[in-house]
Amino acid sequence: MRNVSQKEIASPKSYAKESKFKITTKQITYIATLTAITLILKTLGNFMIIGGSMKVGFTYIGWVMSAIILGPFGGAVVGFCTDILGTLISATGAINPLLTLSYTLFPLIIGLFYKYIPIKNKRISLAVGFIVATVICTLGISSAGLYFYGIYQGGLPFWAYVLTVRTSQIPIAGINLVIVLLLYPFISKINPNENK
Repeated sequence: MRNVSQKEIASPKSYAKESKFKITTKQITYIATLTAITLILKTLGNFMIIGGSMKVGFTYIGWVMSAIILGPFGGAVVGFCTDILGTLISATGAINPLLTLSYTLFPLIIGLFYKYIPIKNKRISLAVGFIVATVICTLGISSAGLYFYGIYQGGLPFWAYVLTVRTSQIPIAGINLVIVLLLYPFISKINPNENK
């Protein structure tokens, strides 16, 4: 049996080398800040209503920012926290697990496309990831969460609901994507791993 010195036991560097997953205080600060920004953008959407029922939400902007800045898993944490805290703050009822899943996966998918798709122009990989996430999460999982948990009361079959009611989210998502692409030169320069 190898003798372990007191210095090795007390050294935080020896632990850091063994740990594959390491999160810094700076990264936690970024997660908290991006969650707060996304919650503010989500709240703004509650006040911007077109035609009496369609909310113009900007939540997508916060999720995409978090996916670019923090990567896929940091973005997923922001998406998860946004849903949980948003539900608790607004006191709109119980947490809907399908909506939570959708809000967690949206920035995760974008982050995976942005980070791992081998396209030189990162704006293109970002846009492709955004479109895929919108189809899977907004039109798929979120629609199922709203429909099957009784939030939608219109009486349409599920696919008719998705094709008629939920497709109104596509132009809103498109507006969010355009805003993110315009802000991209600034967002892409933010690096939570950079030591200053």
